[in-house]
Parts: sequence; structure tokens; C-alpha cells
Amino acid sequence: MNDTPDFIRKKQIEIFLSKSETDKWRLGLGMIDEVWHSVKQRISIENPHFSKAELMVALFKRYYKNDFTDLELNTISKQLLQYHQT
Repeated sequence: MNDTPDFIRKKQIEIFLSKSETDKWRLGLGMIDEVWHSVKQRISIENPHFSKAELMVALFKRYYKNDFTDLELNTISKQLLQYHQT
């Protein structure tokens, strides 16, 4: 979906490019953090009974389900559960 007019998008790019490298990094990392919290919140809403450990496993699986085999996902998930339950 593209609901931003071209002249606004160009202005946004101009503003972003005028920022220092440090500010660009901060903005980028802030966006990553916001998305992580949004995904975590969504999983929590869908699974209100999850413990902190189960929530961390669900987050891991959501982000890395395409990067590992099922066996690897299950192995790492077990380790995450153990780590977050201590």
C-alpha cells in the first residue's frame, strides 16, 4: 500500500539523508526495537497463558522459522526454555 504522495516521500528522504550517521543508526535501531516489541505484544495477546520462557521461544520461532530446520528449531527452543526458566 502506498498512501504517501511522492513530494512527501521525497521530503522524508531529504530529511533522513540530512541526519548524521549516528542519528540514522539510532533511528534504524529504534525501528527494529519497536517492531520487536510489537511482535512480542501480538504473541502475548494471542497466547495470554504463555510464560516468559514460552514467549521468548515463540518470538524466536517467529523470527527464525525460515532459517533453521525443524530439528534445529526444536533444539534451540528447548535451550531457550531452559535458559529463561532459571
